[in-house]
Amino acid sequence: MDIREYLANNRLITDGAMGTWYDRLTGYKGKLAERANLDDLQQIRDIHRAYIEAGARLIRTNTFAVNSMFFSADEIEAVLKAAWENACQAVSDSGRDVWIAADMGPIDENETKSAADVENEYIHLADCFLGLGAKIFVFETLSELRSVKKAIAYIKAECPDAFIVTQFSFNRNGYTRSGLSVRALLLEAAAMKELDAVGFNCGVGPLHLYELLKNQSFPEDKYMTVLPNAGYPTELRGRTFYSENVPYYVDMMGRIAALGFDIIGGCCGTTPEHIRGLHDLLVNDVRPPKKLMPAVYSADGKENCAEEAVEEKTDFIQKLERGEKVFVVELDPPFDVNDTKLMEGAALLRDINVDMITLADSPLARPRADSIASAIKMRYTRQMEAMPHICCRDKNMIAHRSQLLGMQMNGLRHALIVTGDPIARGDRESIKSVFNFNSIKLMKYIQTMNQEVFGSRPIYYGGALNHNNGSIDNIAARMCQKMEAGAQWFLTQPVYGQEDIDRLKELKEKSGGRIIAGIMPLVSRKNALFIKNEMPGIHVPDQVLERYEAGMSREAYEDVAEAISVDLMKRLEDVCDGYYMMTPFNRAALIKRIILQAKKELR
Repeated sequence: MDIREYLANNRLITDGAMGTWYDRLTGYKGKLAERANLDDLQQIRDIHRAYIEAGARLIRTNTFAVNSMFFSADEIEAVLKAAWENACQAVSDSGRDVWIAADMGPIDENETKSAADVENEYIHLADCFLGLGAKIFVFETLSELRSVKKAIAYIKAECPDAFIVTQFSFNRNGYTRSGLSVRALLLEAAAMKELDAVGFNCGVGPLHLYELLKNQSFPEDKYMTVLPNAGYPTELRGRTFYSENVPYYVDMMGRIAALGFDIIGGCCGTTPEHIRGLHDLLVNDVRPPKKLMPAVYSADGKENCAEEAVEEKTDFIQKLERGEKVFVVELDPPFDVNDTKLMEGAALLRDINVDMITLADSPLARPRADSIASAIKMRYTRQMEAMPHICCRDKNMIAHRSQLLGMQMNGLRHALIVTGDPIARGDRESIKSVFNFNSIKLMKYIQTMNQEVFGSRPIYYGGALNHNNGSIDNIAARMCQKMEAGAQWFLTQPVYGQEDIDRLKELKEKSGGRIIAGIMPLVSRKNALFIKNEMPGIHVPDQVLERYEAGMSREAYEDVAEAISVDLMKRLEDVCDGYYMMTPFNRAALIKRIILQAKKELR
């Protein structure tokens, strides 16, 4: 019988946790369960058999962690083959009609593995399973869909009748490690015609998962799966333990099943007894036949719903949408508690109608006063709107969510999202980076918070643009990814010559993004030499450097800085959507002078 025929009239019970049950049976020796496919195969077959005898009609191959994070390239195919054979043998030995799913866990990007590498690895794993005869595929414990989309499309192209499941892992607040919400991922999954089933596993126990799901709307054109953990683990002497809570787990799963789930099982901490309890509870549970109906979505992929509250757009975003040039000025928060220059500079620039002050978040990983706290003070004491930079380097997901809530609560509705400079090599023993996000993932997280938390008063955000960092096509593609994640504008690295201007023009044509061009006045020959020779990615042409002669006075250097900056702004006028003035050494008076002159000369 095809799995779809069975699901038309029955709930399907899956197995429980392989890894935690293997640890328990083998005495918590710390051995990766997936390695046992080769050297402890009878134990793996026995575990599969135990779940089958408990009532599971679908088992997953013991391959959750079979990827390049844990196995060499030479090992992967051998382990996949052994795992498939172990599952097949267990089914054969049981004498029961049981389906086998090819199981794939999460694969993360890192310093050596790009997003494309992850996509290709999933395709390779899927191809191996297809060669072994797999027809059912489970991608589980995912935090987003992006990394598996190509593999899913590949499977359907190679095997059109394949049954493909994606399962996401959420924390107690209803967000994945990538910052995506239950609703956002359900909407995205519903729009993928290649997917047959979508659901949830790992992350939380049954009570919290029930609370996350009880008010959700599920896609009507997908089967729904649910495999929570037995509960929350306890660490004792290096071992991980879960509660012996079968009656409680089964009772909670009955409540979850009633929400409309079709495929039901367990994740970490669930044993054959948990699955036996589910089988006994649901085996005689009569329900109407499952008829999949096409879901109704609007052009942007969202569910049709009641009219939402009118968005309260800020003056800054309205000006960008009207096509008017904006002036953004970066000021530096202090290294200590003396913010006199910062606040005086803000007041000076407010008086010439600068549109926005932007505040860096500890650039070069050197700690300064917090950008958000500085922006709040500036807004309330100087009546100047500020855009803090938010760096991904120093905060985990909990801290980011807290600061975003506090930021919006205090009226700040603009931000620049940056991944952040790395910790200096010499400091890495004592200072640790925290990268739960990169800039695109944090943008997606804020995008979801805008939809689900901030409502009519969203936080608007932009991204950084290093226009010299690689090929035009690659940079434009990354700009498009950020725009899909909600970025409204891009602040660029400093522009000093025609080559920079030409690249920005081409990037704007290819991406369609709003570009706010970086202008950083050079205030001395020493300053110009430093930027030219020690700041990678910034190109200072020789003809610019030649205008900074040795021995000139401060006033003469500032005259040169003004002339060069205004000339650049005029040449950029038909290319950019605004100007991003970087203030050297907090010389706000110089920036004021340049802006006033530019406004006179610009059309």
